[in-house]
Parts: sequence; structure tokens; C-alpha cells
Amino acid sequence: MIQEKIFFDKNDDRVFLDVYAVNDSTVAARDAVLVIPGGAYSGVSAREGLYTALAFIARGVNAFVLTYSVGHDAVYPRQLLDAGRALKYIKENADKYHVNSARIFALGYSAGGHLLGTLTTLHGVAEKELGLPNDYLKVRGSIFCYPVISAFAPTHVNSFKNLMKKPLDEYTDAEKQLLSIEKNVTENTPPAFIWHTSQDYGVPISGSLALAEAYFNVKVPVELHIFPYGPHGIAVATEYSSNGNENFVQPRAQIWIDEALKWMKGLDN
Repeated sequence: MIQEKIFFDKNDDRVFLDVYAVNDSTVAARDAVLVIPGGAYSGVSAREGLYTALAFIARGVNAFVLTYSVGHDAVYPRQLLDAGRALKYIKENADKYHVNSARIFALGYSAGGHLLGTLTTLHGVAEKELGLPNDYLKVRGSIFCYPVISAFAPTHVNSFKNLMKKPLDEYTDAEKQLLSIEKNVTENTPPAFIWHTSQDYGVPISGSLALAEAYFNVKVPVELHIFPYGPHGIAVATEYSSNGNENFVQPRAQIWIDEALKWMKGLDN
């Protein structure tokens, strides 16, 4: 078992990657997942990161949890570049962590789902900034967990306010288009697995529905689950990830990880 913390900039200890990997040469290289927790671009949820990593590594998938730039000086595309650096590190160290470099997935919760969306639809921006070849940062597939998707109403306005450090109503139309994930899905966007709950009144399910429709319209495979119960932020929906909030314990929604794993295995190399 390899567990370590990786910093990308020795002068900035606020951005790092927590590694949870099993390097067992007796079995085939593992799938990997880059986990991007939520937090409305004002914080990074430790609960969504840690328990998701533990759930995936228990199922044979090596996990890497990103703590990305937030706060007053974190303005887009800084968060996107953080995610790009994390994915670059995983690819460059695939042998060390016994990871199949062709089978790296990314997962995002809430605002982390929005960051995942920018990584998957705007990875060319990060590749250019980081001096990487085209499609180097293209993941095998994306797992969206109750994601913030659209800059158009209804949406989670505080996430967009924190992303660009200005109110959403001050965004230009071009900025809204650029940062609305559903507007940027193309036939070259990786396949997606999306889940949400119908009782999520923090981040409306309309974003997930629009995202699924965007994939459908360009004929890219997409799987969508809407679970009936649970508020925003249920993470893996179990008691151990609930931090004592009984509303976060949702047996119907707990299956999302196993369903996502089936979806991952269904995608060929």
C-alpha cells in the first residue's frame, strides 16, 4: 500500500494530491480515479475525498484525491491547471503506482464536478498552459456526482461567484458559455457516468439532466442515475461518511459506487 502526499509547488502547500494506491505486481495494472471533492470553490471537502478514495481502493481501483486552489486568489483557470497537474502526475507515475495509464478516470462532486467538467471539455486549455501534447489530459471516463454544471439558471450561483471572484450576473455571455459544461460537450468528450438525488435543493438536478442530454446529442455514451432520496452532499451515502448527519445515510444511493465500477469495467481500453 502506498499512501503519500504530493505537492506540485514547493512554495504552495495548499494544493496537493493524496495518493491511495496498491502496487501489486502479481496482478494486472489497476484502474485509477482522480477524485475532485466539492466545496463551492471556497473549500475542499475532506469527507468526500477520503471516503471515496477508501471505497474505490477497496474495490481494486487506485485513488488520488486532489486538494485544489480555493480562496481569494484562486481564479479560473487556476483550478483547471491544478487538476491538469494532478492528472499529469498520475500518468507520469503510472508504473510506480501500478496504474494502467490508459484507464485513468476522474470523479468530481458538486463544484468539484464542475472542475471535472472543465477538465474533460477544456483540457486543451490546460495542455497548452502546461506544455503538454494534445489529448494528454484526456481521461478514460468521467464520474459526475451531484455536479454543478451550468452558468445559466437554475444553478448554484455561489460556486460561479467563487470561481471567477465576481457575481454570476456580471459574467459575460462568452464566460457563461465557456464555463457551462453542457455547452462544451463534443463527440471527443470522454464518456460519462452521472448521478444526483431528486431531493438535492442545493444544486438542482437540471444541470445533470442537461449534461446527460448534451452527451446524448453528440452520441457519446452516458449513464444517468437519479436517486429518490438524500440532500446535497451525501458523498458515498453511508454512515461512516455521514459525519453524524443521518440525512447523509441513504441506502438507495449507496449503490452508486458499484454501479460506477460496472460502468468503468464496461469501457474497453
